[in-house]
Amino acid sequence: VADSFGHGTTVVGVMAARTNNGATFDTLGVAGVCGGDGAGNAGCRILALKITAGSTGFATDFSITAACIAAVNAGARALNLSFAGEAPSEVERETFLWALERGCVVVCAAGNHGAFQGDTPQYPAAYAAEGVCIQVGACDALGQRAAFSSYGPGLDVIAPGVGIWTTFMTYPSHAGASYPGYVPNSGTSLAAPFGTGTVGLLAAARHELEDTDFQQLLRRTASDVGAPGFDPQTGAGLLDAGAALAAVDPGIGIWHGVAAATQLTPLGVDTLVAAEDAGARREPMMAQRYEVDADVALPDSFVGAPLDSADGAPWAWARLGASNVGRGDFRVSSVVPGLAQASVLAGRLHLRAHVYQVLSGGDVDVPDSTFLPVAPESARIAFTVLGRVRHAPAGGPTSPPTIPVFPNPFAASVTLFGAPGASCAIFDASGRLVRRLVIRGTGAVTWDGRDGRGHAEPEGLYLARISNRTIKLLRIR
Repeated sequence: VADSFGHGTTVVGVMAARTNNGATFDTLGVAGVCGGDGAGNAGCRILALKITAGSTGFATDFSITAACIAAVNAGARALNLSFAGEAPSEVERETFLWALERGCVVVCAAGNHGAFQGDTPQYPAAYAAEGVCIQVGACDALGQRAAFSSYGPGLDVIAPGVGIWTTFMTYPSHAGASYPGYVPNSGTSLAAPFGTGTVGLLAAARHELEDTDFQQLLRRTASDVGAPGFDPQTGAGLLDAGAALAAVDPGIGIWHGVAAATQLTPLGVDTLVAAEDAGARREPMMAQRYEVDADVALPDSFVGAPLDSADGAPWAWARLGASNVGRGDFRVSSVVPGLAQASVLAGRLHLRAHVYQVLSGGDVDVPDSTFLPVAPESARIAFTVLGRVRHAPAGGPTSPPTIPVFPNPFAASVTLFGAPGASCAIFDASGRLVRRLVIRGTGAVTWDGRDGRGHAEPEGLYLARISNRTIKLLRIR
C-alpha cells in the first residue's frame, strides 16, 4: 500500500504498529495499541482503504461510505475515521448504523477546532450523540483536554493526542516531508486510533460484544478528568484501555436480548419534527408523546458489577441495532432509532423509550392511528447486561452447559437453541465474524451456512457464540 498523502501511516501506527520488531532505522520504535507482540501474536489486521482523490486531503460522502461498506464486507470489526468537517451527511449517518448492525464499530476524531469554535459540531464525529459511532478527543501529557481538541455533541472520551510518536512512510509525503520511519505528531487524528485500538482489543477478548457495547464500555471505564462526572469538554474522561479490558474479563457474563414494551404512559403534546430520512412527511406535526416501558427479570447468575464489589448492580444499557423506538425529544427518524434508557434495580432490568402518535399537520393527511416510529405494540428495545456471574460450586461443572444444536456436523443448515431474543454470532476458525443471528421466540434459530451478504461459506470448522457459551460447528459437503 502506498500512502499518497501522508496522514494514514501516522494514524495507523498509533493503532496497530507491531511491538518488539527489533532495531529499525534509528533503533527508535513505537508500540501500537493492538499491534501484537512481534512474535506469536500478530495483532489486529489492517485494511487500508483510500478515500481522498490523488494527493488531496478531501473526500466525498460517496468515497467515505463506499470505503465503510467495503470494510464491513471484508469482515472489519472497527473503522478509524481521522478526519472532520462541518457538513452533516445522511448517507454517512445511515452507513454507520448499517455497519454497527453488522458487527463493525466506527471511531471518529473529534476535530481540531477547539481553540476557536470548540463546541461546533464536527462530522462525522457528531453522530456519536446518536450512538452510531464513537467520538474521541485529544488530551495532553497531563491528561487535560488539548486546547485544539473540538468537543461538539457526542464526545465520548479523550485520549493522548499531543506529541505522539508514531510511524511515518519510508519515502517523502506529498508535501515533501521525510522522516526516518518515525515522527511525533499531534491532533485528534492521533487520539482516535487509541480508541479504535482499544475496540480491537475488546473485540479480540470477547467476540460476542456488539453494537453500542463498545461505546458504553469506553465511557464507563474512562478516568474522570475536567469537571466532575460527564462534561461536554472531556466526555466521560480519559480513555483507559486496561480498565475496559478488565470489565470484560472471563468472569464477566454478557447477555444480549430484546424486550417488548409492556406499559404505555402519555406524556404530553408538542411539535414533532421528522428527520429527512423519515419518509415523505417534512413539515412539523403535532404529536402525542408516549413513554413505553419494559421490565425484564435478570438471570440469577448475575451477582455484581464488572468493576465494582459484588454488592453493585450489573451494568445495563440499550442497543441500537434491534431497537425501533423514538428519541424522546420530539424528533423522530426511521433510519437511526433513539437510544433508550436502561437501569437495574432489585434483580430486574428496566427499559424506557418513546413513541409518538401524530395528531395533525405534515404535508399529507394523517389518520388517527398513525404512530412514529412504530405503534406501541410493536416497540422493541434491544439491551445488553454486563456483570460478574456466579461460579459453579466446588465439585460441580466448571463451564457453562453447551449450546444445543442439530445436526452437527451439518451440510445445508444447522439449528441452534437458546433464550428467545438472544444474539447468536457465527465465527470462522480465524475469528472472523461470519453471521449474526437472533434466537426467535420459539427458542431456536437456523443458520443456512451463508454470511451476512448471502454468500455460502466453505466447509470447515466454525464457532457459534450465544451469551457466554460457545460450541464448535463442523460444516461438511
